[in-house]
Amino acid sequence: MNSGYTIESNRDNKELSPGQYRLASLKKNKRVVGRVVPSKTTWTAVLTRAANQCEWVEGKLRCQLKEGDIDPVSGGTVHLTADHSTPHSIAPNTDVNNTAAWLALCSRHQIVKKNYWDNTTGKLNVEAIVQNASKKLKQKILTYLQKFFGEKSG
Repeated sequence: MNSGYTIESNRDNKELSPGQYRLASLKKNKRVVGRVVPSKTTWTAVLTRAANQCEWVEGKLRCQLKEGDIDPVSGGTVHLTADHSTPHSIAPNTDVNNTAAWLALCSRHQIVKKNYWDNTTGKLNVEAIVQNASKKLKQKILTYLQKFFGEKSG
């Protein structure tokens, strides 16, 4: 918990690399009072709009996993959670009664959006994904890229 201090990441400040964080100021942000969640009425309306399915859209495909489904990627049970349409770090005072301010996302896409999605381009943040990969996977990626660009492995 950041106790009201503004902590920036690459999503807030493009001078930072993925995985880097910076305390923006020693002055406490009095507007931040903790995690903002939609009201019960708003969350019900969001779930109705979403047809009780994950609203994540990639390309033209929507996730559509429902509460209680088994996620075919992770193997876990799907739980839909409220997600801010605009990151909390940018809009900490999201209107709890505005359905347009909220998305219903499954846990996997909640994580993807938080860690690996670039809101400015609407594309995956491949650099962050590679930075968080294991050394073995990074080596595999390097070998692939060297082959792709016609360079010899060194």
